[in-house]
Amino acid sequence: MKKKNILNLIKYHTERNETAFRNEAYEIAKYFDKSNDVTTHPIT
Repeated sequence: MKKKNILNLIKYHTERNETAFRNEAYEIAKYFDKSNDVTTHPIT
């Protein structure tokens, strides 16, 4: 995950671009899942 991912997440939220926001959130979640840094259920 890069800073770009977080900035995109904020940008998509402010633009109300739900599809892009959801996709970016999934990418961030996948990163945490791969690094075993998940405190809740992993995304499957």
